[in-house]
Amino acid sequence: MVIECVANEIKVWLNGELVNYGYDCTANKGQIAVQAEGSEVEFRKLDLTPIEKITETDI
Repeated sequence: MVIECVANEIKVWLNGELVNYGYDCTANKGQIAVQAEGSEVEFRKLDLTPIEKITETDI
């Protein structure tokens, strides 16, 4: 799973396929949380990579 938060947009990919897209997001800081609904799930090897610099072509 890859989650990308840039400007006011959030994109989520699962196995290389875009599965969720959000826009007009207002939060610019806060906690990062993972969850599951309906059954127990385990997460491992969570890598958080801050974006150092964004160019106009990235947006």
